[in-house]
Amino acid sequence: MVALKFTYLCKEMMTAPTTDFGQLEKKLSAADVSVSPAEAQGLLCGLLCTGHDEAQSLWLQELIPDQDGTAVPLPPEHRQSLIRFFQETLDAFEGPGVGFELLLPDEDQPLRTRASALVDWCQGFLYGLGLAQARFDGLSQETQEGLKDIVEVTKLDLDALGSGEEDEIDLTEITEFIWVAAMLVREELVHHPRGE
Repeated sequence: MVALKFTYLCKEMMTAPTTDFGQLEKKLSAADVSVSPAEAQGLLCGLLCTGHDEAQSLWLQELIPDQDGTAVPLPPEHRQSLIRFFQETLDAFEGPGVGFELLLPDEDQPLRTRASALVDWCQGFLYGLGLAQARFDGLSQETQEGLKDIVEVTKLDLDALGSGEEDEIDLTEITEFIWVAAMLVREELVHHPRGE
């Protein structure tokens, strides 16, 4: 609960992405990338939360693999567009604010659409952590519980969602908790890695 209150206090300090959900969707479509914008950003954030040196190349390779699992050449404008989004996200993590903002559909979109995007984001985030071969055995109990919460969100029953105010509040709170969990992972894996 303390973590949730913290996110509300510093929400205005978060670095909002220059690229919104719809814009990234167009960029990914133009580059023939089949993953959703939320999953693409989740994957990227998972990589960045580990401090992986090759995060950009790994991210692009996962988004646009060929049959051998290596990245295919992209038209320069599409590649630069994705690289700019990568840099925006990295800058949000490392900037003067308190971190990035999850890239999800606007609030005027149906609740189920936004919840589905949150599930995609969490799946991408966990995949990014795995791709970077992150080690979790030295993480604090709080951060490990945060990761478990992210796993639970991937199991969300979208068919059971309603469309009332209570459901809206629940989704907002879950989104805030996911943000906290991701920031905790980055703090421990990048700024205070195991053994230091």
